[in-house]
Amino acid sequence: MKSNDVRRVELGGIPKYDTYLVDVWGVIYDGHELIASGTELLDELMGYGDVILLSNTSRTASELTHMLEEKGMDTSNLGGVVTSGMMAQQEIKTFVNQHDCNTFYHIGSIEPSKWLCELPLKMSKSISDSDIVVCSNLLAETEENLIQLTSEIKEKSIPVFITNPDKKVFIRGEVCTSAGAMIDYCKGNDIEVFVYGKPETSIFLHAIESIDAMKKTTCMVGDSLDTDIVGANRCGIDSLLIQSRNSVSQTESFSDQNQPTYRVFL
Repeated sequence: MKSNDVRRVELGGIPKYDTYLVDVWGVIYDGHELIASGTELLDELMGYGDVILLSNTSRTASELTHMLEEKGMDTSNLGGVVTSGMMAQQEIKTFVNQHDCNTFYHIGSIEPSKWLCELPLKMSKSISDSDIVVCSNLLAETEENLIQLTSEIKEKSIPVFITNPDKKVFIRGEVCTSAGAMIDYCKGNDIEVFVYGKPETSIFLHAIESIDAMKKTTCMVGDSLDTDIVGANRCGIDSLLIQSRNSVSQTESFSDQNQPTYRVFL
């Protein structure tokens, strides 16, 4: 199947489901402000069923909700908010307690994930003195820096936690490197890596089970073929691909694994 073979729908005629899992970046938010057409889409979906925001972001659910409210979004009618950051936070705390960890090295940017500063760990300035590595948000490191860091991680033989599996994100129309870019560096060097968020099925199931929804009446709405659509297909739910100038799908290619059920141009 090619992109042109996917059924195209329009705003005002979105297929009706009991539950919608809705991506944030590229759908309702462009990294700077709310997207007008995305807000219109969200209003339509809320008229049909429950809406849960399902986002690959290093923020926790409360941090994401607060940010969207500051941008002017009314979040009172949402069925819930689930983020890769909140799932990573829970798992990192569990891992730390089970393995008696004391320090961590951080790759990426701390802001706006304040929960990283609240971990029961001391942040170290060197990998050699760290028990784990946490990678979050946008990466300012160069490819040379990441290669060097990967070499040091492998030598120390410590695990890496990726709080956002997105490798690229669109912010104000520009492509930026995100935490997920570290996944390939780790896997290519046999480094133990823990990844949270789409396309892993666990985050989809967590969102669906949080409101006792059913997979057959749930639809994923997102702009990424490689995370939103692949994840929906793995989970066994329908999907709606958002295509616009803010969509990360502009940098992705259609394949047998990432075919959406529908697509809409915003």
